[in-house]
Amino acid sequence: PPPPVPVPITPPPPAVPKAASTLHVDSDPPGARVKEEGDIVCEATPCDIVYTGDQADPTVEHLLTFLKPDYRLERKLVKVSASPFSLKMTRVR
Repeated sequence: PPPPVPVPITPPPPAVPKAASTLHVDSDPPGARVKEEGDIVCEATPCDIVYTGDQADPTVEHLLTFLKPDYRLERKLVKVSASPFSLKMTRVR
């Protein structure tokens, strides 16, 4: 039988960079820690949270928890399309 014909090896196509979206969050007063699903996504507001892939979709809601000593814990559903997002925090009496 004839020798096998070498098949040229084609490199894989370059990876398509995942879409990224930035959500700018702030609080009044500033300096709140922000968590999402138990993970700290911002040490102190104001800050930018960068989402990639499916999380960057402007229709996806992110449940953010804002924590600041002497202030009420606040949970807000925020979409990346709402950037910039600002939250007025309530002092605990």
